[in-house]
Amino acid sequence: MAYPPENLHNDEQLVLDLRPHWWTYTPSLLALVAAVAFGVWALVATDSDVLRLAAALAVFVCLVWFVGRYAQWATTELVLTTDRLIYRSGVIAKSGIEIPIDRINTIFFNQKIWERLVGVGDLIVESASATGAQEFMNMKRPARIQNEIYIQKEELEDRRRRRAATPADAGGGGDEVADRILQLNELRAAGAISEDEYQMKKAELLNRM
Repeated sequence: MAYPPENLHNDEQLVLDLRPHWWTYTPSLLALVAAVAFGVWALVATDSDVLRLAAALAVFVCLVWFVGRYAQWATTELVLTTDRLIYRSGVIAKSGIEIPIDRINTIFFNQKIWERLVGVGDLIVESASATGAQEFMNMKRPARIQNEIYIQKEELEDRRRRRAATPADAGGGGDEVADRILQLNELRAAGAISEDEYQMKKAELLNRM
């Protein structure tokens, strides 16, 4: 299920909406397949009630394991927006964390050799928030996530610099117009320009604001 758009803030955009890698439930799935195969063999090739009971127990245990792991995969979500990194997990009891992008300091990822082959790894995010370092297990293409977080962090800083510069520029223009109007008023008082000329020039300057 995609991240609900109504949970986004004003002017916030969704960048990544990810589930953990399918490797999260693969070992339990393989164990279930092996248990079913063992159960079929025990049912067809032997008359031993002990083996059949053991096979049935193995299938039940592996099925419970698989369902639990799959439910964990299905209810875990890592979301990157233009403002936040959001993590949600839990089937019945829910847990989650939100890290503002501007509070993120460093991002690491770990991949073993076989994990690189299937494209899975662990992502570690260090932030200046009270939560400190957070580890996100079995994520798909962690290097891509790391790179995208840094990109969004830089873009957020650029947007803030532009917003901070805009009011200053506007204020500077207003001060300049006010100074020009003051100079015109002094010229009018000295008789250098007429009242009509003063009003005309004043209107021109105000229209530029």
